[in-house]
Amino acid sequence: ILRFLTITMDQLSGGGPGHHDTAVLRGEAAVALNPTSAMAHQALGLVLGRAGRSEEALSHITQAIRLSPRDLFLPGFLALGSVSLFALGRYEDALDWATRSSRSPNPRPLSFIIATAALNKLGRDKAAADTLAGFLAHSPISSVQKLRGFLEWNFPLSAEINEQCIIALRKAGLPEK
Repeated sequence: ILRFLTITMDQLSGGGPGHHDTAVLRGEAAVALNPTSAMAHQALGLVLGRAGRSEEALSHITQAIRLSPRDLFLPGFLALGSVSLFALGRYEDALDWATRSSRSPNPRPLSFIIATAALNKLGRDKAAADTLAGFLAHSPISSVQKLRGFLEWNFPLSAEINEQCIIALRKAGLPEK
């Protein structure tokens, strides 16, 4: 499993044609080798999400949570799941998962981004602005320019979703630079 995770992250950061396909195949092999590994399911969910296959990603991330509900990495599982839910247009669910992640002792920046974007999609502009303000208090992602770089590296094939997040955070008050 560790070899898969290392190879997968190398594949994802390397880019090039088919790099997600290779990572997905390796992830599927890791899950087949150890179907009770929460980390294998989470990693496969990550690569599926980055490949724009949100429904499948959510299935594996949900399985990771079922397998290890008290996992140290649960906030990351929830943050990744919130991205898939957002991509699927399930904004209430995305907000729930992102909020649960952001309230953990080890919150992920992604959870605040998705929570803000989901609140915006739900027409809850004041709550979106408040969430963004809390996020900016402790985040290096302090501008649209930095947010764009973060999203493009983490979810390179989700340009439409990335743009929706950028628009939502801009509307909530994220400065350009």
